[in-house]
Amino acid sequence: MRRLIARILLGLAAFLSLLLSLSLPAPGNATAGQTSAQLALFALSVLSVIAAVLLTLRPAAGREITLTIGAAGLAMLGWTGWPLFLSLREGGSMHVSSVAVPLVLWSSLVVAGVCVLSGARDRGER
Repeated sequence: MRRLIARILLGLAAFLSLLLSLSLPAPGNATAGQTSAQLALFALSVLSVIAAVLLTLRPAAGREITLTIGAAGLAMLGWTGWPLFLSLREGGSMHVSSVAVPLVLWSSLVVAGVCVLSGARDRGER
């Protein structure tokens, strides 16, 4: 059950990171920082799909990738989460939805990593 939850959350993370990647300006019109963020979000989307597939086919490899991107999600949640959460108090519904997407992305990666880690601990694999 935990692997299923992890796969669902990895699919959500892949969708949201692809959505965020495509919402940035085109590489020809973007700054260097925007282009690197776009590439990083696209890479995260691809890694999330690979991790979800590998959790089924090769659980050990999928677990390692999920834990790695889960740790990255925890770092990003700690780095950007509090300012995003504080900005939810102001603005209308459009502002709330634009802030909620990155919060859900990073949170889903963290929860997927925790699901995989707790499932491995229950089986005594780690």
